[in-house]
Amino acid sequence: MEQSVHSSAWDSIRDATLKYSGVAYLAADAALVVHGLLNKHYNSARTGAIWGLGGLALAKYGEEPEEYQIRKLAYELDDYLTKEGIAIPPQSQLHTVAARKSLAHGLEKFCYDHPSEILNTIYGLGAAFLVKQGLQNSDRALAASGALVMGGALAGLLTKENKAEADPNDSLVDKIQKNPLAVSGGLYMLNNVALAKSAWNEQQRMPHNKSFMLKYGAVAAYVTANTLLGMSSKDAATEHSDVPLQEVEAMAAEVLAAQPKEQREALINMVAEHLTQDEAIDQSKEAIIAQLTSRVENRPVQVAEATHDGRLMPEPTKHI
Repeated sequence: MEQSVHSSAWDSIRDATLKYSGVAYLAADAALVVHGLLNKHYNSARTGAIWGLGGLALAKYGEEPEEYQIRKLAYELDDYLTKEGIAIPPQSQLHTVAARKSLAHGLEKFCYDHPSEILNTIYGLGAAFLVKQGLQNSDRALAASGALVMGGALAGLLTKENKAEADPNDSLVDKIQKNPLAVSGGLYMLNNVALAKSAWNEQQRMPHNKSFMLKYGAVAAYVTANTLLGMSSKDAATEHSDVPLQEVEAMAAEVLAAQPKEQREALINMVAEHLTQDEAIDQSKEAIIAQLTSRVENRPVQVAEATHDGRLMPEPTKHI
């Protein structure tokens, strides 16, 4: 039992590494901001604040919550059925859910689809300030630190992820393409060495000013964040395989049951094929067909007949 609990806890962390790395980044960036403000290092505080926006975005959008997954699948199903000319009964749950779709969903979907890109873009901007500050003050260490972060950001942004399974015979290029965030995390980790050295120097120089502990705390949080980032996929949707299909299948079955009986088998196949196109869904087409068929055959439905203008007119409720 204890082993099962530990396994479940680890699976939960592993399936949300992007989200947890964002939480760790946010903690580290907050420590840098506080340290900068306490010591009147306002440029450092500004950089930490900029980076904090990236950590916040990753913590928020690094894992798709169940409610969002259901809405996204429902919206996509509604778009698909509409495109295929399949009538969606206005009283159906799918119609009700799809009616709430707005422009805000497009922005939300972008954030959930590209959480690591948002982080790396913001980190790249913050790194640019470090490089500029280092060059202006002839501080090579600071400029190098910014360059490392910028390199990590660009690696994560520009490397297209290959989602094929890892192979022991993969070349270095293949390994990078299959896990580009490992490069980002690695370069960010090198920057942590400079931060740790800075904390040590500050401790030796001003041992009574305990604010150097904030830098050590930031280093610990950054190491955690970078490790988790390196374990992650760029896409939050591929961080899990427990997509809640039951509610979406129920919505689909309600619509399918309202279609002419002779069309249902073909439509069930079409919907199952559509659902399996989502890379986060690991169920087979056959399994989804079986579930949809069972739902359609074992629920009270309104059997519809097509009218001359293509609309579907429901008949009295029957049990089929």
